[in-house]
Amino acid sequence: MATESAGFGRDVLTFAEILTRWPALVPALGPASGPTSGLRLLCAAATAPERADLEWEAAVRRLRLDRPEYRNAVANLRKLLARHGNAEVAYYAECVL
Repeated sequence: MATESAGFGRDVLTFAEILTRWPALVPALGPASGPTSGLRLLCAAATAPERADLEWEAAVRRLRLDRPEYRNAVANLRKLLARHGNAEVAYYAECVL
């Protein structure tokens, strides 16, 4: 039970960090970005074991986050999602955004 609580807490904090650190990216992260949320797409791309760079770049282009003003934010978001991105974090975006 304690590990489930810790996992839940980590996922909520990850989502909260995304919302507070990169508010300019938030419109692209919700479900309005397509059949799945933009955050779910980025989580999958950030944690992809093979062709990770290709998948990440494709996801960023699809969400129109490939603009120069987003470069640093997107690079830092990728680092966070590579470490803590998962389906639960994406689910929170789908519920809240």
